[in-house]
Amino acid sequence: MAFIETEITFKGIGDENPLSSDLIFKPLIQVPEVSSLGFDIRTDIVTYKDMYKAISQRKVTRAKSGCGWNPYGKLADLIDERIEVKKMGIEMEQCAEDFDGLILQMAKKLGVERADLTGTQLATVLSALAQESAKADMLRIMFLGDEASLSDDYNQTDGIWKKLFEGVADGNVTKAGAALGNDALPAGAAEGILDDLYYGASMEMQDLDDSEKRFYVTRSIYNNWKKTLTKNKQLESSWTALQNGVNTLTYLGVPLIPLGFVDAAIRQDFAGANPHRALYAKPENVVIGMDQESDYQTVKFWYQEKEEMNYMRLKYKLGTGLGWGEYLAVSY
Repeated sequence: MAFIETEITFKGIGDENPLSSDLIFKPLIQVPEVSSLGFDIRTDIVTYKDMYKAISQRKVTRAKSGCGWNPYGKLADLIDERIEVKKMGIEMEQCAEDFDGLILQMAKKLGVERADLTGTQLATVLSALAQESAKADMLRIMFLGDEASLSDDYNQTDGIWKKLFEGVADGNVTKAGAALGNDALPAGAAEGILDDLYYGASMEMQDLDDSEKRFYVTRSIYNNWKKTLTKNKQLESSWTALQNGVNTLTYLGVPLIPLGFVDAAIRQDFAGANPHRALYAKPENVVIGMDQESDYQTVKFWYQEKEEMNYMRLKYKLGTGLGWGEYLAVSY
C-alpha cells in the first residue's frame, strides 16, 4: 500500500502556481489576518497557560519623619487567570475521479498514477483552499464560539463574544447605550453607538490615548458610520492607516475594524440575533491562545493507493481570554 505525504505551507496561490491563474475562485467574505487585529496572541500553549493579572498599588505614600521603618500597603496584587486551548481539526477526503470530465483533469498525473494528486498543481490549489477555510473558520469560532452550542460548527471553544456576554452579566464588562435590536440600523445610528461607547466606557478606558484603542464592529455599524461621513463630506479626513497598512475609518481618532464575517455568521447561523455588535477595547486586553500561530497554515496531503483516495488534514489549537474588564466596553 503506497503512502505518500506532502506538507504544504500557505503562501497564496499566485504566479508560482500557473494553474491558479486559470481558475475562477468564488469570492468569499474577506477575513483579516489574526495578527492584524492587535490582540495579545499567546503561543506554545499545549493545553492551558496561567496568566497573572498584576495590580500596582495606589495611595501607599505616607509622610516620613524621623528614623525607623513604618510599612504601609503591600507590594502588589497578582490574580490568576487561565487560558485554555482546545484541539481543532479539518479532515477531508476526495477521489481524483471527481475531477474527471473537467478541464482540471489535465492537471492530474497520467496512467496508473492519475488517481494520486500529491505533488500536482491541483493538490497545491486544494491545499490553499483548505487553508483559507481554516483561517475563516478559526476567526468565526474565535469570535462566536460557544461550547454549549448544539451546533458542531461552534461548540469547539468559547469565543470572544460568549465571554463578553458573561462579563456583562457579571458586571465586569461595561455595556454602553440601549439595546440595538435586530432590525436594520436607522440612518446615523452608528454615531450614537460609537459615542455611547467612547464616553460610556470606564474612566480607565477613557484615560488611555486614542491610539491605544480600537472599535471592533460588525459591518452593519461600519457601513452606517461610513454613510454618515459621506453625507457630511467628512469621509476623506476620517481614514487612518494602521501599522499593517490596512486603511480603516476612525471615530474621534479611534480606528474601526470591520468584521463582516461576523455579520454573515449571525445572519446565517444565529437567525439574525444581535446582528449589530461593537467591542471597544485596548487590543492587548483580548488574549488569543494557540499552539503555534502558523498551525492553521500548514496542510498535510497524502494518498492511499488501496482506496485510491486523496486525504487532507489540518490541525491547530485555539482558545480565547479577556484581560481587565475596565478596558472593555460593548454595545449590542
